Amino acid sequence: MARAKPALEAPDSRAEKGCLAYDMHVSATDPGKIVTVEHYESEQVMIAHNTSDHLKAFVAAAGSLLAAPPELLAITPQKVEPISL
Repeated sequence: MARAKPALEAPDSRAEKGCLAYDMHVSATDPGKIVTVEHYESEQVMIAHNTSDHLKAFVAAAGSLLAAPPELLAITPQKVEPISL
């Protein structure tokens, strides 16, 4: 996984206009799994990211290294409330 570290840092994705957060993590329970947590200003910004040249290049380069196609899930909160600590 050390060879993948620069890709995990995702500088091009983080620099995109409208990208509020972009973090990639290696799963603690499955070291062969990478989880990406992304937050964009809008759905349009997310679509622009998903069709960007640098993401297409990353997917093409990583394709032969993947055991299965990436699974993309959009998670949106139904309710956000403050919590007490």
